[in-house]
Amino acid sequence: MQHQAAVITVDGIPLAAVLVNPDQTYPAPGARLIAEAQHYFPTLPIILVSPRIGDSHTGPIISLY
Repeated sequence: MQHQAAVITVDGIPLAAVLVNPDQTYPAPGARLIAEAQHYFPTLPIILVSPRIGDSHTGPIISLY
């Protein structure tokens, strides 16, 4: 499966941000998603980002690993 990803910097810390489907992050992301991201970004912390569903807010739900 292909995901969109970017390297971002938050407070001087580079992170690999990976956009995933909401059903892949609830109730908890699987180890497979983290392993896939670490294959492409082996030295960076991984942040999984997914759109919020079923709510009036439009911001992303963020999981840090």
